[in-house]
Amino acid sequence: MKVIFKDGTCKKCSFPTEQKVFRNGEAVGWLCSFSLSETITSSELDELLTSENVSELTFCNDTSEELFKITEYAKVTSAIIRYSEEASKTEVQFSKGI
Repeated sequence: MKVIFKDGTCKKCSFPTEQKVFRNGEAVGWLCSFSLSETITSSELDELLTSENVSELTFCNDTSEELFKITEYAKVTSAIIRYSEEASKTEVQFSKGI
């Protein structure tokens, strides 16, 4: 699977997960998370993960056929880069309010 950020940057990724967030029994927003399966540095990630750039995420299959879009996310809530000898993995999480 691939994700295309709003600026057109395309990265290999896992299937995304969206999770509804509740506080005191009231829905307050959503979280979206997935892993990038390409090596990326923290500086490159800082440039990629802007509020504007994560506001529209297009997910495609390996032949670049669009499967679905996820929109309206505005905040990056987490980014973890796990380096290894074999293949680095970057876990990202975004949030949006209701």
